[in-house]
Amino acid sequence: MARREVRAASRNAPSGRLADGIVAGDMHGDGRREVGYVAVPSEEVIARLQPLVDAGFEIETAVTPALAHAAVVRQRRASVPDAITAVLSINEWATALTFLRGSLVLFARELPWGSASPQAEPADSGPLPGGFAARVASELRRSLVYLKQSQKADVTRVLVCGDVPDVRAFTGPLMQDLDVEVETLDLPEGLDLSRLQESADRFRSRLGAWRTALALATDQAPPVNLMPHDIRTRRSATRLTRRLGAAVAAGVLAVAAGWGLMSYLSANATAGQQRLQRLVRALEPELQRQGEERRNAALAAARQAALRAFASQGPRLARVLEAFSREVPVDTALTAFTVEPGVGSWRITAEGQAEGPNAAAAQASFNRFLKALASSPLLGNPATPPSLSVHTKDAAASAGQRVTPAARVPDVTLEQSTRHPASVLEFTIQYEVPK
Repeated sequence: MARREVRAASRNAPSGRLADGIVAGDMHGDGRREVGYVAVPSEEVIARLQPLVDAGFEIETAVTPALAHAAVVRQRRASVPDAITAVLSINEWATALTFLRGSLVLFARELPWGSASPQAEPADSGPLPGGFAARVASELRRSLVYLKQSQKADVTRVLVCGDVPDVRAFTGPLMQDLDVEVETLDLPEGLDLSRLQESADRFRSRLGAWRTALALATDQAPPVNLMPHDIRTRRSATRLTRRLGAAVAAGVLAVAAGWGLMSYLSANATAGQQRLQRLVRALEPELQRQGEERRNAALAAARQAALRAFASQGPRLARVLEAFSREVPVDTALTAFTVEPGVGSWRITAEGQAEGPNAAAAQASFNRFLKALASSPLLGNPATPPSLSVHTKDAAASAGQRVTPAARVPDVTLEQSTRHPASVLEFTIQYEVPK
């Protein structure tokens, strides 16, 4: 589509075999996007690159000076997207001038003379660089007038670079003659030259000469590669064949190395497993013997601990049992007595029953027993509220009676049952007795 548009709009469009491409600009507010078209005859590209190829270089990408200037502008783009920038690259035997809106080339010229050319200095001008600067300003002014008439565009700034000895000498004449902002590209912003071993002016001159090459080297990817299509296709096929061959060779080596490594690891793992099995068979009787000794030692230690505990706590437990037997009333009997050792105390659980002509009498007998135990210095109050269960022959009478706990005795749970006719109160009490 771009080729058809260019051939229809311009009579000077190149024909024949072309190396061409498009450069997409920014999207405008109305939804439109400017697109630039670049085309060069393939024969001209091959002719210009042939000396480098003969010297042994393998060329991957070729761009025009205008596209190289677009890379410079992309890296130093102004805050206004529609600003027009002119890039002037002055070398010894050629001069390139490009006008760009963003990364799109509006107009480009290549002048076949430079700072070292005999025709660079007009006859009526002074010595270089003043005369050459006037010649450059004159050509730049003519290009500005043409751009103004053809595209109604005004240039806002001019960027100057190249291998001219003193690129800063062009700043004053160009600003005075053209009334535009002129910036030299011989020193990046924030670069400290105070520690250089050589002259700072010489280093800036080198930077100005390399500025276009540095912009291309640091650019992510040129928008258009003007290498002829047949050369790119042939080179891509050769490169693909080499890569496939290298990949196949690397794959074979990787498989062979992996197979060898797996075989080595498998053999080592099998031998190690066999050694472990022999070691386990040799150590198993010894492990059983040591385990039996540990169990016997633990049992003996437990027995000794029980004997020492009984020897130290036996008299105290005897006094506790004596307190229980001394405080039991006539109408109360203990049916079970359990002693369990704890960390710092003995847990004593006493179960029994209290009899009476009715539930209230049985409750009163139990309350007297509980009060007597609470007054003992060995026992005190129970660790948990007692658990009570009342059985009576006359359910209606016992239901009408109210059971009240003794003073300073914790609340108890009273559970009535008439399934077993008996005038007894069954209880369970738990105490924590310090060792």
